[in-house]
Amino acid sequence: MFDFFVSHSSIDKNTIVDDLVGTLQNMGYSIWYDKNEILAGDNILSAVQKGLENSYCLILVLTNNFIKSKWTFYETGVFLSLIHISEPTRH
Repeated sequence: MFDFFVSHSSIDKNTIVDDLVGTLQNMGYSIWYDKNEILAGDNILSAVQKGLENSYCLILVLTNNFIKSKWTFYETGVFLSLIHISEPTRH
């Protein structure tokens, strides 16, 4: 299991995301970061799906690039679909 899945625009990797992931890893957190987890030849959709399923939390690196990305929309939607919200029990 991963502590965090980092959803971001690939445009922001070098300017924001690499430093964020490095800092979190130095703090002892396990991070699902596509750059480290998706290998050449992997099915990207499948790898992302498994990463989301095996992460406790989703970090959204919100930038203008994030908002324009179709991947971040997909990742957010998949993660939200994995959350099971139940109604409180009424007494």
